[in-house]
Amino acid sequence: MSFAAGIGSIVLVNFMIFLQATGVDYAVAVSLGTLFGPAQVGARVVERLFGAHYHPVWTMVASSSLMAIGLIMLYGHFPMLVLTILVYAAGYGIFWIGRGTLPLALFRPVRFPRLMGKIAFPS
Repeated sequence: MSFAAGIGSIVLVNFMIFLQATGVDYAVAVSLGTLFGPAQVGARVVERLFGAHYHPVWTMVASSSLMAIGLIMLYGHFPMLVLTILVYAAGYGIFWIGRGTLPLALFRPVRFPRLMGKIAFPS
């Protein structure tokens, strides 16, 4: 989880540079970057609506898959950058939900605070 958070943060911080490396003009890259926040919120709303029906491990599987697909699409110069951003941002958005719910589900409330401290320490 710490590794995924690190990769996600690196991509987020350098997102405009990555977009420009694919040949996108700076102004367009900034405009596309504004989609990141709403995509995260939208994915979190979907997780809130349906997340009670499955184990948090599936939230992390979905998050990791969406982030990986988004990075592959960005690296592969997928022509629809809007879709690339929406996919990656959705995965990144629900990652932060899974980061808290998965340890709680696996290790129960007694071990949760100490475990979350260890998970949060690298970031």
